[in-house]
Amino acid sequence: MSVRPLRRRSKRSLATQIRIVWVIALLALVAGAGLAYALITAPQFRVTAVETHIEGRTIARGDVLARAQIGAGENIWLIRTHAAAARIDAIPYVLDARVERRLPATIAITVTQRSPIACLGVRAPLTIDASLRVLADGCVRPDLVRIDAPVPAARPGATIQDPNLAGLVRDTLTLASAGLTLRSASRDPFGGLAAVDTTGVQLLFGDDADLAAKAALVGPIRQAAKRPLRSVDVRAPATPVVSYR
Repeated sequence: MSVRPLRRRSKRSLATQIRIVWVIALLALVAGAGLAYALITAPQFRVTAVETHIEGRTIARGDVLARAQIGAGENIWLIRTHAAAARIDAIPYVLDARVERRLPATIAITVTQRSPIACLGVRAPLTIDASLRVLADGCVRPDLVRIDAPVPAARPGATIQDPNLAGLVRDTLTLASAGLTLRSASRDPFGGLAAVDTTGVQLLFGDDADLAAKAALVGPIRQAAKRPLRSVDVRAPATPVVSYR
């Protein structure tokens, strides 16, 4: 009986292997393109609702929708959510905006509102928040602190880049945290901090060093006063000076 020799399997050449890989890649590409086309053209992915969740009452829903520029019937996958959020962020009172897809056909917009903390200037004031973002022309509320300082040219939505004004705003927030309710804040001729509280008492703080500690002296001084105060000077904290009406 004769025995046939076993045939050795021939190894695929490198060129053959590359061709197989390319064919598989091409098939995957065609399948991916077909899936993408199906997603883009599928009627169930066309926007039927835009939900808005807006913190506060200052920002109008109509303004948010106008900036988002999302039309009914638009394919949900073709909407550039980051670009829509950036357009909404340009609304002066908007602190943060998020635009999200909620399958199959809803867009959800969440907006966080900025809080006004002061009015900058006296004659033509601007309402600003803690980051010096201009929220509106004019002073939107009479109870906001008036920061008596030169007003730069800025439109609502812009952020003022001024270290001196930024320092005044920080000082105002420090005094508010200490429980002082202010009518106005400004710099004295020597660059020190001066303020007037809501009762009309002038408060002199001098430089910003230990401002919180200086502010903490004002309350006890007011409580100990036997007559209506005109001013409280804590520029030298160890020896406060008061004057009466």
